[in-house]
Amino acid sequence: MRNETIESQIKRAREAFIQDIWDTKGQAICDLASSYYGGMPCHIFTITHGSFNICVCVQFDDPLGTSPCRWVIRIPFPGRVPWIDEKIDSEVATMKYVAEKTTIPIPKVHAWSYEAESPIGHAFIMMDYIQGVPLSAMNFKMTEKWGHTRDGGRMPALTRVHDQLADLFIQLRSLEFSEIGALGMPTPESPGITIRHRPLPVEVALQEIEHLNPTVFFPEKTTFKTGHEYINALIKLGRNRLFKTKNLGVDSREAASEVIYAYHEFYADQGPRWVRKLCSIDIDKGPFVLMHGDMALHGSNLLWDEKLNLVAVIDWEWCHTVPVSCFIPPAWLTGFFPNPIRQMCLFRISHRSEMIGLCLGDC
Repeated sequence: MRNETIESQIKRAREAFIQDIWDTKGQAICDLASSYYGGMPCHIFTITHGSFNICVCVQFDDPLGTSPCRWVIRIPFPGRVPWIDEKIDSEVATMKYVAEKTTIPIPKVHAWSYEAESPIGHAFIMMDYIQGVPLSAMNFKMTEKWGHTRDGGRMPALTRVHDQLADLFIQLRSLEFSEIGALGMPTPESPGITIRHRPLPVEVALQEIEHLNPTVFFPEKTTFKTGHEYINALIKLGRNRLFKTKNLGVDSREAASEVIYAYHEFYADQGPRWVRKLCSIDIDKGPFVLMHGDMALHGSNLLWDEKLNLVAVIDWEWCHTVPVSCFIPPAWLTGFFPNPIRQMCLFRISHRSEMIGLCLGDC
């Protein structure tokens, strides 16, 4: 249900922005990084991007270094990321807080700047470059490596991944707060990292880009005191997209009518019951716990090395506190199926077989 016209415009703007960084900002970015590394010169070795940021990756030219030191300067896309300074403040605060309170692997933050104060003209976070890959980029050809033994036990590789993911969720669950919102950096009036910002699910940013006015439900500088308030805001956010978007993601009026009818049925009957279950009296007023916000197993925000060590959890920009009933680790961590790691493995095998079949068919 995304606006394809807006997405196309954003893609073109992103390509132009990356080219501008290469052409006009490269030296300034290198000079900035060098200023935080004792004046050591550096060079850009690659520029990558995700949905909301570009990552300018630099390597310091240390002739005496045994291994190259690499940093990332992460810059939000202008126009793609609303409320840039709020996002920067929250992400830096979250990374520092989680790094201090847990053993979750997080890149070290060396510097950051809000937009107006930035020497390169853009807000940024400067952090360590972590060498790692998402699970989806690994070679899942051997189902026996990622599957289960005949007696139902997990293979060592699968157990290793599951154990680290379980530890990640356990440590996040241990961080409790009295409000629902996003962390913020210390201020002169209030020292210490604490809840300062509204919760920002990624859907709020996506709707803002499409001019759907989601801030009616998640206004700036507003936190939630109860789970009821937060869950009801999420339901209204979903309703907002349904009735304001120009693209429901369906190809006929009949299908669109079915989507709208199903939503009305849920909202009128199951919605209130669902909210009551999620926000029972004993948990409605907290404590609330940190949720990453974009930590899909197959995504690029969990980085692993070749020995299946979890080396970094990145992209904390949508992290906020939620009711404990919304903090739900995946059921497959305890052995329930389907196992997404095995599914990725089977998909790779199936896709490879299809490609071979297509190639042979053309011979």
